[in-house]
Amino acid sequence: LIQVFLFGITIGIIFANAERWIEAINAEADIAAILQVEAGEALAKIESISFDQNEVPVEYYVAYQRTDKSRLHFRIRS
Repeated sequence: LIQVFLFGITIGIIFANAERWIEAINAEADIAAILQVEAGEALAKIESISFDQNEVPVEYYVAYQRTDKSRLHFRIRS
């Protein structure tokens, strides 16, 4: 059970599983500026959706990782 503070209300969510997609992309100018890299530089794009015990989506995000400054490790359990 994870306590989540959302819009001023604390709710309990049980994360059951998640799906993640990872793809290699070339940085567009706006993302490159935020990550302090040149436009066109290689990045890893991560898209994720997490589900609760009833298979209801409860979290979604898209992240961009610099491949020269980080490494990825995923461990997803129910």
